[in-house]
Amino acid sequence: LVCAGSDDGNVRVYKRGTLRAEKDEYSLVQQFACHEKVNDLRITTDGKVLALKTRRNRVPSGLDIIDLEHAGQSVVEGGSRASRGKFLHAVDGFDGGCSLHQVPMVGEHPLTTGFSAMLFDFRRSDPCVLDVPVTDEGTGMVLWPLRAGRFPQVFCGLAPESSSLAGPQGLISMVDFRYAAALVPAIHLPGPVDDFRFLDGSIYAICSDMNTRPSPLTLHRYSPAAGRAEYLCTVVESCTGRRPEWDIKVLGIHPGGFAVAFGDELAVGTVARPPEWTA
Repeated sequence: LVCAGSDDGNVRVYKRGTLRAEKDEYSLVQQFACHEKVNDLRITTDGKVLALKTRRNRVPSGLDIIDLEHAGQSVVEGGSRASRGKFLHAVDGFDGGCSLHQVPMVGEHPLTTGFSAMLFDFRRSDPCVLDVPVTDEGTGMVLWPLRAGRFPQVFCGLAPESSSLAGPQGLISMVDFRYAAALVPAIHLPGPVDDFRFLDGSIYAICSDMNTRPSPLTLHRYSPAAGRAEYLCTVVESCTGRRPEWDIKVLGIHPGGFAVAFGDELAVGTVARPPEWTA
């Protein structure tokens, strides 16, 4: 299955090899109305879709839980008791598959604007299991993005609220939900981090600096064993001259290669395996 959310407030489900399509083609099999823009989504191993919604200017709205088998929906409102009064900004799934009983998300306190890494079990009537503060009021930092590694670890990108406040390095901290009282010291990347992913024990990150001209988009790999980040390649030589809404960049990573979406463009490539990998 492939699920896609869109600005028209719908989640569409596509399946390959249906009676109406050729063997290698996808066709639309289901559609669900979420009534607000769908900013992100995940398919779970439980046959559900988690659709994160936003209002205008990316103001977080809430989460729709869509049951693909029974074509039903339930809603977790942002700022409600179910989210401990916090607004939900991001959703991900742990390495090995997203499960309804282990859903990491980003929460923002509506008064202090502090950000937390949160763990949800949506089988429970009170779904929030853990709420770990990551940024405090007045620090000028936001948690973006959040990427899950192997359970119970999640990685938190620490970015300044304004690009003009960005430093020369990118920062990523790790939260281990078993020890929810403290953050692991930050991982340092060579430049501000636009997006990153966890794969086979390493972190792959794309970095750029919109305060420099030209601004290349580069791919780096951080290996905990080596304790440092290594440069892999330049994805694109310059990201300048684009509209502000094009500043969002998304990385996808797989043992066979990577894909980076920026603006209305898509770049794909391959990377060498780390030395510790075996065939």
